[in-house]
Amino acid sequence: MSGPEKEHYDRFATYMTPFINPQWKFHITSANVDRDFDDMEGLQGVKPDLILYEDCSEKRTVMKKAGMVIEFKTADADVPFLDMDGKVTENNSDEAKLARGQLILYSTIILSAQQRTRSYSFFVQNHTARIICHSRAGMEVSPLFNYAETSDLKEFLWRYTHASAEDRGFDTTMISNFQPEDEKHVKEAREKLKATEDKPMFKVLVQGKTFYVSEPFIFRHNHPTGRGTRCFEAYYPAEKRLVLLKDSWRHVEYAPEGEIYEKLHAAKLPNILPVVAHGDVEGKYQSAEVLTEGGLRKFIHYRIVLGKVGRPIGEFRSTYELVKGCADAFEAHFCAWRKLKMLHRDVSSGNIILGPIDEEPQGYLIDWEFGKEQSVGMKSQGTYEFMSVRLLQALLSDEKIQHEPSDDIESFVYVLAWTAIQHAVSGMDVATRQRRLSDFMRQPGKGAQETIEQRSGIITRGADDLRLNTVQLATLLHTLFTGLAYRLVPREMVVDRLLDGTEDEPNALEKAELKAEERIGRMATHDFMRTQLRNAVGDEEWKTCTKDPAVQPLKHKRKLEGGAMSSGAKRQRNLRSQSGTS
Repeated sequence: MSGPEKEHYDRFATYMTPFINPQWKFHITSANVDRDFDDMEGLQGVKPDLILYEDCSEKRTVMKKAGMVIEFKTADADVPFLDMDGKVTENNSDEAKLARGQLILYSTIILSAQQRTRSYSFFVQNHTARIICHSRAGMEVSPLFNYAETSDLKEFLWRYTHASAEDRGFDTTMISNFQPEDEKHVKEAREKLKATEDKPMFKVLVQGKTFYVSEPFIFRHNHPTGRGTRCFEAYYPAEKRLVLLKDSWRHVEYAPEGEIYEKLHAAKLPNILPVVAHGDVEGKYQSAEVLTEGGLRKFIHYRIVLGKVGRPIGEFRSTYELVKGCADAFEAHFCAWRKLKMLHRDVSSGNIILGPIDEEPQGYLIDWEFGKEQSVGMKSQGTYEFMSVRLLQALLSDEKIQHEPSDDIESFVYVLAWTAIQHAVSGMDVATRQRRLSDFMRQPGKGAQETIEQRSGIITRGADDLRLNTVQLATLLHTLFTGLAYRLVPREMVVDRLLDGTEDEPNALEKAELKAEERIGRMATHDFMRTQLRNAVGDEEWKTCTKDPAVQPLKHKRKLEGGAMSSGAKRQRNLRSQSGTS
C-alpha cells in the first residue's frame, strides 16, 4: 500500500473483513473525536484510525465500547518500534515518540474505561504490522511481519473475534449475566446507587461476599502502567448499605492493602476506614507481568471493600470542613508513625476523603497500599504534584533515598494548598488560579533545577499570594508555609535573617544558630503542624461558618505519563516494549 494514511483505512478494512467474525465490524474513526476524553492533553482528540467493534452500530469513536484499535503510519520516521538484534526496541525520533504515545494513550483509556485485564491493538505501516498487548505491567510488542505475505494477522483477527471474552482481555469476574436469584438485589442496587436502566450493573465477589456496582467514579489514569485504580460505589446486599469498592493492580513487592489496614486497626488508629472484604482476584488473566531492563515487573489484580463511601476533599461544605478533614487525616498519619513507625508514602488530594454529607465533618486517610514500616526500609514514593522537594530532587536525579516522616508532612501542606487554590473562594482570577496550580505539576521541557525552584516557589512566595477570602484558612497556610520555608532555603540564609539587627548583642550568632536549628526542624516531625491544625479546628466561630463552601474546580488538561504528551517524559522508561509475539 502507498499514499496518504487515510486512503489505507477503507482498503485495509475491506481486505481483512472476511477474516473476522461476522458479528464484528471495522469502523473508520479517524475523523470522530471521543468527547468523553476531551481533557486528555497533547493530541488533537482521542480518535484512533480504525476501531474494531463487536455487535455495535457505532460509527464514531466510543472508547468505552472499542474492542481493538488500529493505527496506521506511512513514513519511516513515524514508526514507533524497530527490530534490532532480534529485539523490539523503541524508535526515538520525535515523530515515533508521538506515534508510540498515541498507541499508549488509546490502550490506557480502554483499560480504564472498560472492565479489562488487558487490551490488544496493532500498528500498520504499508504491508507490515505489529501486534501489541497492553496490560498494567506494560506493553508487549510482536516483531514486524508482512501481513500480506503471511497469515499471521488474518489468523490473529479470526482467533480474537471468535475467542471468549476472557481470552480477549475482558474481566469476566465483573458478572453481568444475572441469575434469577440476583434480580431482587439488582433492583435494590439500582435504587441505592441511583443507576438508571441504561447504566451497566455488575455483580462482584470479594472474599466470598457479594457486591453490586455500576460505573466507577474514579477510573481515569495518567499512567499507562501500574495500579490502574478504579473506585466504585457498591451496594452490599447482606447489610443493605453502600460501601466503597476499590479495584486495582498491586505490585507483588507490596503487601496487600487489606493486610496493612489490619495492622492499622489492630493499633486502634483513628480516622481509618473499616475493611469489609479484600483479596486477590482469582482467574486466568488476573496477573500481568512484563520483563523489563530492570527485571520482571509483575502486578496482581486486587480488590478491597471499605465500609464507608466518602466525598473528595475538594467537596468541602466550608473551609473549616476542609481543614478538619486534613487535620483528621494528619492525626491518622501521626498515630501510624508513633505506634507502628509506619509511613503512608502517598499523601495526596485523592487519598484524603471527607465523611458522608449527612454526618459531622470528619476526614479519613485512605489508600494505604504503599504504607510501610521503617524496619523494612522505605524507598521514596509519592504522587508527583504533592511530593516533597527532597523526594522531587531525588526523582529528578535518579538518586535512591529513604522516605522520611518530613516528606509526608510536607505533602500534607501541599494538599491543603492545592485544594485551597482549586476550590476555596479567593481574590485570584481564573488565570491566576491556573498558574498557581501549574506550579504543582510536571512541566515538559523544564530542567531539574527549574522544576525544584518551581515547587519551592509555592511555599516561598507565601500564603498571601493566594488571596484567600477566609481569614482562618489564610492564617493557617501562612503559618505552615513559613514553617516549611525554613527547610527549603539554605541554613545560612535562615541564620542571617534571625541575626539581622541583633549582631551587637552578646552571643548573637550562637543564639541565631540555635533559633535556626529549631525553626528548620519544625516541619521535620509531626508536632508543629499537629498543633497548628488542632488550634485551627478548635476555632468555634469558624466551625459554625457555612458561607465559604467549595467553588467549582478549574478544568485543566490532564497529561498522560509515558511519552504520549512529552517526548522526554521520564516515565516512558517504565514502558519499554518487549519482543515476542502476542
